[in-house]
Amino acid sequence: MAPTLPTVDFASILEFIFWLLIDLPRLLYLEWRAGTLFSPDGPLVFFFDFYRSLIFLSTILTLILIYGCIYSYVKLWRLRVEEVYKMKHPEHHYPPVAEASAPREEPKVGSLKWQVVERHINSENPGDWRLAVLEADIMLDDMVRGFGYPGINLGERLKSASRASFATLDQAWEAHKIRNAIAHEGAGFELGEREARRVINLYRAVFEEFNYI
Repeated sequence: MAPTLPTVDFASILEFIFWLLIDLPRLLYLEWRAGTLFSPDGPLVFFFDFYRSLIFLSTILTLILIYGCIYSYVKLWRLRVEEVYKMKHPEHHYPPVAEASAPREEPKVGSLKWQVVERHINSENPGDWRLAVLEADIMLDDMVRGFGYPGINLGERLKSASRASFATLDQAWEAHKIRNAIAHEGAGFELGEREARRVINLYRAVFEEFNYI
């Protein structure tokens, strides 16, 4: 049995084409002649309402865009003014270079040992004054040995030093001789407070020459 093909209503199609090509243009022409084509009750009222709505929305969008342009211009202008001010007055916006990059001062080599010497020399005990001289002489030996002077002890190293590079060599010798007297004579060597401070000042002059304390 052969399948049945769907039937096409050509009459309806032809009727619609006739209305679209003949009746609709004639209706629009008559409405236009009568002046009711765009009236609230006219056939194109939908398009008229859409056109009015489109005009309203376009106006609102235009106002928003104009506001955005004005806001952006003012914002850019203020940023430009701030940049120019910062370029002319950098000290108001950036920390001074000297404060930001100041190197941290390192403690000197003999500063901690010298504090021990000062604590002994400022004591009221005469025995501590002797310790102050002995500690200062040990510091002197460490410093001179670090310079590379040859010798098996401090005396020999001082003999190999030159006054051209060791301006306080005489003070070093005088202080070292008193240290030797304290070490060899012991309690038999009388060391008063005034003399002890004088000897410590001799050591101080040597250390300060080489920035050791």
